[in-house]
Amino acid sequence: MEVVPMQHLDNKLKTVREAALLLNVSISGLYRKIQTEEIPAYRFGRKVLVDLREVLAAMRRDAQDQDAEL
Repeated sequence: MEVVPMQHLDNKLKTVREAALLLNVSISGLYRKIQTEEIPAYRFGRKVLVDLREVLAAMRRDAQDQDAEL
């Protein structure tokens, strides 16, 4: 997990909980993708932040993988 200085953060970064609520996915599922490095995460103090664009990209990859299996 990368530690990012505050000035490099933009409004696309959300806590895992915020991202999960906005995208209607499970918090544990997001943490699992962070642990397996499918989604990059950034630590700011005690908070773990994710870029919504990266989360959406991972969701698209998962959907494409599922379509390819059919």
